[in-house]
Amino acid sequence: MEENIEQVASIKNLLERINLDKEQKNDFFHIIHYGEDKHKLPKQINLRSEHFFEVTLVKNSSTDVSIDGTSVNSDKDLLTFLSPGQTIRINREREGDEKEGFILFFTVDFLPFSSTIYSVIQHFPYFNMHFSPVYFITPEQSAYFFEIMNKIYSKFKNTKKEDMEIIKSYLHILLLEFKQLSDELVIASHSRAEELTYKFENLLKQAEKKSLVREYADQLNVSSVYLSECVKATTGKPAKKIITEYKLREAKSLLNFSEKNVDEIAEIVGFEDRSNFINFFKKNAGMSPNKFRKASLGAH
Repeated sequence: MEENIEQVASIKNLLERINLDKEQKNDFFHIIHYGEDKHKLPKQINLRSEHFFEVTLVKNSSTDVSIDGTSVNSDKDLLTFLSPGQTIRINREREGDEKEGFILFFTVDFLPFSSTIYSVIQHFPYFNMHFSPVYFITPEQSAYFFEIMNKIYSKFKNTKKEDMEIIKSYLHILLLEFKQLSDELVIASHSRAEELTYKFENLLKQAEKKSLVREYADQLNVSSVYLSECVKATTGKPAKKIITEYKLREAKSLLNFSEKNVDEIAEIVGFEDRSNFINFFKKNAGMSPNKFRKASLGAH
């Protein structure tokens, strides 16, 4: 339930909420081992991350997992992915819960190949702003991913010189392997609406310019009305609103981390006219693009 969701701004904040603050070794990364840490963890976790990503790998799960209200209750090995702003609920209270697995958390500061949340979301199909799928994996895939997770956990527990750099390399390998396999993995989808929403978000992320709803609907061979209904059923927001949020996220990212001027950013985001882009940004961000850029520079 929404009123019980914990808003967590940082990994440090998260670890304090789940009784693992004494285990923290890095501000930008942490990994939890269910077997070793389960006696310290609360029976229920219900949280929304603000600035960090999460990857969960679970073997023979007897635990209820819910991502943004979509529940998965399975005895199969599975992977889940969480982006900043999304909600995860984990319930370990079921009888006989002997979960084996890992949860790792990281921020963009930990990634040598990316400087913004948006660039991570854009690069990896399983990280989305609104609908992130849960994947069932085969025993062979599970064994491979568990091997890498165990290596990460071992390095993290010892934390000798250079270990964090090695962990970064392992994490990069994991993310790339997940990406390579994402088309083959079985999504624990509960409906046609969720499937369409997932495909819509990935089309939206890869588009050079954010288009109208009907253009994405055409690519998905459905009507724009049906696509918007499916997206709203899954996310609570119509497709047009999702496009707006992606445009805004990309614009903010470019203003923060590039030297492109407002005209160039307007064109990248999909506006032919500078004034239309400025009006769009003011309406959705509460200030002009230049004012946002100056405020962001002052905060760093």
